[in-house]
Amino acid sequence: MSLTAILCSLAPPIAYAVAGPRIPFAAFLKPSGNTSPSAPRPGAPVVLDIYRGAWEHGSPQSNAQFDAIIRSWGYRVIALNYPHAPGARWPAQREAILHEIDALPAGRIVVLGHSSGAQLAIIAAALRPHRITGVITYESPVDHAFEEVPTGFHDRIALWFVRRFLDRAFQAP
Repeated sequence: MSLTAILCSLAPPIAYAVAGPRIPFAAFLKPSGNTSPSAPRPGAPVVLDIYRGAWEHGSPQSNAQFDAIIRSWGYRVIALNYPHAPGARWPAQREAILHEIDALPAGRIVVLGHSSGAQLAIIAAALRPHRITGVITYESPVDHAFEEVPTGFHDRIALWFVRRFLDRAFQAP
């Protein structure tokens, strides 16, 4: 292996460790507090959640607990669905998500996606920039940082980032 290859493979993790986001210890703990739905905050965007499933399995109920926590923060969450492979071939998944987005009334929309759902969220945002105000992805095909996080902590850290993004980007006027 060449020195360049070694440096290229070591530089991103080192840069992330030195200058990456500082995640508080609390992000690794199980979210606490009330997870019962609360009334959506005035002016808060609708959060569209697209589940993971390697394109082959899963359902909108896959992220029910995750979505309940986001609802408890005062956001309206809608879990989207898409058809699975091998029964459905691309672009059926993309078209299903775009159809659901297009059916929503006008307003601020944030698309949240995990893994294959993250890929769909990125594509939807690129194809519907006039409809989508923000995109949050984790374990997406363009962000593999979570692969280094111990199993069981992915959702907890993702929730920490989701909360910070939503609260900072969409503060009530």
